[in-house]
Amino acid sequence: MNSKILPALLLLACIPWLSACGKDEPPQPVPATGVLAEVSAEISKEMENVSREVREAMATENIDIADGDEAPAEITPQGDLLIDGRKVEIDADQRALLLEYRGHIAYMAETGAAIGMQGAGIATDAIGMAVASIFSGTTEDLEAKIEAKAEKIAQQAVTELCGRMPALMRNQQALAASLPEFAPYADITQADIDDCNDGRYSTQ
Repeated sequence: MNSKILPALLLLACIPWLSACGKDEPPQPVPATGVLAEVSAEISKEMENVSREVREAMATENIDIADGDEAPAEITPQGDLLIDGRKVEIDADQRALLLEYRGHIAYMAETGAAIGMQGAGIATDAIGMAVASIFSGTTEDLEAKIEAKAEKIAQQAVTELCGRMPALMRNQQALAASLPEFAPYADITQADIDDCNDGRYSTQ
């Protein structure tokens, strides 16, 4: 973890009680409710809104599958393939494969949003732990605790998202074999899966 994060968290923790932080006398106990609870509730509310919007978008909107120099391509909620705005002629089996592909993408998007909610929670957890450490006089292991929480969430992302990639790749390959128009968009490789599992995968 960046060594600048800990001082910043300690400063944030001190802000609501600047008068206490700047005096020699022992600080008063921090109530369980108050600014930390408000911040936590606000973050939770915002992340729940994001998660809901992602679910709604995955259920009702076209999913963009183009990445790079390929022609614009989307899969509709009904399982149609649109390339450059043109509907590609498909049969029932191909539609089923396209709907399966949408399902994989929707799962990964929704799961990513849920994991993101947990990640956002680290911020309020960290502030709470910082406050507790200040008042207990033990800040030595604070950074390790925060990093352990972040590592747990990162591992969950690997398990949930990277674990889905083999099925997504097989689905892509089946679509490319059945529907030539889809072939340029079947770009997941075993190397991508290996990199994801090794923690090197990036959406950038």
